[in-house]
Amino acid sequence: MNSVSSPPLSSSEQDCLMTEVQIRTPATTTTTTTVKKHKHPASLLKAHLCQNKLTLGLCLSLLLAIAIVISLLFLYILHTRIRQERALCLTPECITLAADTYNAMDTTVDPCEDFYQFACGNWDKSHPIPEGRGTRSSFESFVNDVVDFYRELLRKPVLDIEPDAVRKLKMFYQTCISLDRDSPTVENATYHLLMQHLERFGGFPPLYGERWQSKLP
Repeated sequence: MNSVSSPPLSSSEQDCLMTEVQIRTPATTTTTTTVKKHKHPASLLKAHLCQNKLTLGLCLSLLLAIAIVISLLFLYILHTRIRQERALCLTPECITLAADTYNAMDTTVDPCEDFYQFACGNWDKSHPIPEGRGTRSSFESFVNDVVDFYRELLRKPVLDIEPDAVRKLKMFYQTCISLDRDSPTVENATYHLLMQHLERFGGFPPLYGERWQSKLP
């Protein structure tokens, strides 16, 4: 293969070529540098705004998350407190019942060994057998407590604001157990009339107590 060789350049032509290369190279470099340094102001403003919006969004999201966590924690504490207050009874009746239950327990006994003794070991000590009775059970004790409660309720004064049935029941009960039987009241007059009829048939021992004497032949 034959190669065509170009004629050699003269020294003046070489100097011109080198000068042209040196002139073009700085121009290109200067142009590139100018493009990098001089950006459009709108682009810079847009980038700055985007960065601020991103930072603001992150801050708001963080504050919202903290507020949600605090709210949930507050609701949990409030719910727990309300549930504990509902579960814990502090009325006088509940306290009395709890005291009776505790007094009946024998805490010196291991419940895993003898649960009955643990739960009821001191019941006999706190509930003595009444005079004239051979035994006493928890059910009888409960019945006696209910009777005592209603007895005290019926002994209270009759009030006009009470239901008619309650007022009549109180009046009937207080008439039957009136201690001042000589007072001139309608109730006592009814009592004396009732006693006269009962005496015709020998009397009614529970109304006289130890003073009762049989009049039957």
